[in-house]
Amino acid sequence: MNHKFTVNPQKTKANIVVLVLMIILIFALSSQTLSGMAMENSRKLSYCTGNECNGYLPGYWGCDVNPTTVSSRYILLPTNVGYTELRYQTNCKAFWSRTTLTAGGYYIGATLDRQVQTPDFAISSSVKLGAGLSVYTFMGSSYDSSRTCGTANASNPVPAPVYTNCGIYMTKSN
Repeated sequence: MNHKFTVNPQKTKANIVVLVLMIILIFALSSQTLSGMAMENSRKLSYCTGNECNGYLPGYWGCDVNPTTVSSRYILLPTNVGYTELRYQTNCKAFWSRTTLTAGGYYIGATLDRQVQTPDFAISSSVKLGAGLSVYTFMGSSYDSSRTCGTANASNPVPAPVYTNCGIYMTKSN
């Protein structure tokens, strides 16, 4: 038997379109699931306040908008390579620590040293960073005294927590 096989271009094109749409749908659904699980990459619509902010990144609650630097210290190795800051956001009533490089090629670390509460929140870079780049900690309540500590190292990653180049303990009640 000799069967003739004919290709219907209309049907082939429709099948390709359906296949592409299915792939896009599957990708979109899997992306939503993954991004929904990443709490620190999402932004809430309202602010946390005081103790509610403990352990969250400032950007999660919008606390990174218009913060104030309440204390800072230079990191001298022996010259200035960066600075560490104690940051505060009035709406959130929370502190966090940020260390920023002014010179490139260093590992850096930041610690929010909470005098009354434990644990302290700390972070360090796993790679050398360039000038102008920062690391920052989770937030802590403003009702307990907090200070910022930070350091840099040209050769090795900085172990966290860091208790050098520390500022003074600050408390805010507003």
